[in-house]
Amino acid sequence: MDVKEHIGPRGAASDRFNAAEMGKKQHQYHRLIFEKVYREIPIAEIFGDLSAPEHHLNALVERMWMMGKGLLVVQVREDLESLKNLLESNPDLGLEAAAESCLTFLVKVFKEKGHASLSETMRSILVAHTHENYKMKTPVGAAIWDSVEVSFS
Repeated sequence: MDVKEHIGPRGAASDRFNAAEMGKKQHQYHRLIFEKVYREIPIAEIFGDLSAPEHHLNALVERMWMMGKGLLVVQVREDLESLKNLLESNPDLGLEAAAESCLTFLVKVFKEKGHASLSETMRSILVAHTHENYKMKTPVGAAIWDSVEVSFS
């Protein structure tokens, strides 16, 4: 399929940008959408009944992963605090392999992007609540940091 792309400015008249800035602009729009979803849709509405601690834990990790893919630091930090509190109030609860994979990769991403304290908090949760030594894992699937140089602002 042939696609014709013009090289001129793009976007609405009030928000013009060059074709070379398409990735950055898409990232900005994705951030706006996910910030709105986080702020306006309760986690239980997305993931269902969270009364079981295991379900709540998995929902928090999955939402952190989605927010992390958009490099939404504030939202990841809030969910990380909730995750930490949930794990501390349920001592028999531990991180499953999928949660470990997500968090270990986010440890690396946030450290590389200049958020060492967030990365260290994640690492300390992994150390305290993983049943075996965790290893750095790279989940399959593209994320915004794979294709576009972005900042956290």
